[in-house]
Amino acid sequence: MSGIKVKYSTGDVVEHGTIPADTRDGTEIHDFSLEPGERIAALKARAGCLLNKLTFITNKHRVIGPFGGDGGNMYELSVPDQPTAYLAYVKGQVEVSDKDTAVRHVEFVFAY
Repeated sequence: MSGIKVKYSTGDVVEHGTIPADTRDGTEIHDFSLEPGERIAALKARAGCLLNKLTFITNKHRVIGPFGGDGGNMYELSVPDQPTAYLAYVKGQVEVSDKDTAVRHVEFVFAY
């Protein structure tokens, strides 16, 4: 993944990496919104040395994604003992080289 952009309910927008202005180079851009009362309750990620794929699961059991490629290992993140838990924010680090931009060292922070 070359970038993740999150718009929070507060109106704050945080961008990690590069979000291309167009998709002529074959880059995929995915955009989704949550319904009123809906929140991200769990997620699945594929990652190795960089973040490869994300799938989000909401408290209403809606599956959003998957977005990205098939590299890396599969990880599932949730807080099963807390039914009111939700994904509160995303932290990440971006590595830029002369060939590519990669999202690395991503933290998905849950709250309740």
